[in-house]
Amino acid sequence: MSARPIDLNAIEVNAILSKTNLQIRRKVKAKSGGQIVGWGGNHIAMEELPCDEPDTQHMRTVLCPYGQVGDRLFVREAFGTKIQNLGGTPHEKLVYKASEPDAVGLTDCNGKSYPVKWKTAPKMPRHHSRLLLEIQEISVVPKNSKHKDQNPKDFMWAMKFAVIEGGAS
Repeated sequence: MSARPIDLNAIEVNAILSKTNLQIRRKVKAKSGGQIVGWGGNHIAMEELPCDEPDTQHMRTVLCPYGQVGDRLFVREAFGTKIQNLGGTPHEKLVYKASEPDAVGLTDCNGKSYPVKWKTAPKMPRHHSRLLLEIQEISVVPKNSKHKDQNPKDFMWAMKFAVIEGGAS
């Protein structure tokens, strides 16, 4: 079992924290310049490779980059620090943009407030992550299941997960 990062935006993080969404979708990307043609089983998509020979089809498997069932994902999200007074001594406190989008980073001696300087999700170190997810199920689904005939070559990884750490209790 491994722990990999997954970058989420504020809307996705808030949905996980409120337990209203326990699924993440990400685009399946072809690895060899071919086209994704569908699902190949547990955490596997099938890619059709370009071929010059008539009546010949070459296929390749594409593994889910986020892992497989049982693997854990730590959530990276936009974050920053704000100055907080504890007993007259200033201390830095970690804040998350999803929870406090209008957080005040510090207030100077004249009472002027300055907003938090947000850092992007890829810059978040593992020890600052507040959510740990465990993958329960992985499948490959059409990007828009209602309009399959419009662009049948667009597929998404659909990962259902359980929240291991963090979220509403």
